[in-house]
This record gives sequence, structure tokens and C-alpha cells, in this order.
Amino acid sequence: MAELIEPQCAVVLIDDPIAPLDIRLFKTKSVRICWEFAMVRTMYDTADLDMQGFTLTKISQLIDSMKIRSPLTATLYGLTVKNIQKAHIRQESGTMVGKQAIIVSP
Repeated sequence: MAELIEPQCAVVLIDDPIAPLDIRLFKTKSVRICWEFAMVRTMYDTADLDMQGFTLTKISQLIDSMKIRSPLTATLYGLTVKNIQKAHIRQESGTMVGKQAIIVSP
């Protein structure tokens, strides 16, 4: 990754790397390393907490207007052992594309 990235660009992570990441490799290209964590504003009551609601509202408007679409490709109904097993089998198969959802009935 360090060899391929252009100078003054950014690496953005939404999950932890599988192996330790040597960020020193990015120094000579002035690459920024950023983590995105959706709940940081609410967890730490940040000064821009109101942006959480704005962001979620904007995303829902874009979805409703079909300007963007969800990567959801599989939906299971009911929080059952069988459905959880099905979801894990799909995820671990290495062939799952998109997101899965388990709909929990009230």
C-alpha cells in the first residue's frame, strides 16, 4: 500500500488492520492515516454532535431519492440461531458480496 499510494493522499480505515500497520512507511509521502468510526460523536459528545443527525438525515434522503443505494444483498427475517448460522456461513464462505441484514421483529 505504501508503495502504491500517491504522495499527500490518505489511507482511511473503517476497521482494524489484520496485521500491525507500520505507518512509518507513509512518512516520506506525507500520507494521512485516518480512522472513521460512525459513533465517535455520540460516544465522546463531540462539539459537532449535531452533524450525526444531519449526516443520517442526508443519507436517508439520498436513499429515498434513489441517488444512492444500499449495498444490502441478503436479508434474513427473525433473530434465530438458524439465521445467525446462515449469515455466518455466507460471510465465511469468501463469496459474500455486499451486506447482510437480519430483521428483528418487534
